[in-house]
Amino acid sequence: MEIWDQIREGAKTVADKASEAAKVAADRAKELAETTRIKSEITNLTRSKSDKIKQIGDLIYEYYSGGELKISNEVRTLCEEIKGLDDQIAAKEEKMGEVKRKYRAEEDITVTGEETVEETSEETVEEGKEEND
Repeated sequence: MEIWDQIREGAKTVADKASEAAKVAADRAKELAETTRIKSEITNLTRSKSDKIKQIGDLIYEYYSGGELKISNEVRTLCEEIKGLDDQIAAKEEKMGEVKRKYRAEEDITVTGEETVEETSEETVEEGKEEND
């Protein structure tokens, strides 16, 4: 009967490790989806910023062509809008960093004994290399 207990325990260990690996993969997928969404938002904000900068350039050229090169309220407003876009982009980049840290921290919590699933996988690969050498 002892052999069946060992087989059962081995199967349970394999199932537990597979479950942990699936959770890590799911967390990585969530991280990727969330960071992709945030990167898209950053791209949209950057595009808006570029549009504002182009408008400033057009206005400055218009003023230059008209002989008056002083900063108007229109230019000042666009500069303030660009500053706002820069602030939003910085906030999105910080949020993306938080998302990455969150998912990486959750990944480190998935522990088998004293090592994470990722560390166990790396050790298995190393052991396989040593056996082949």
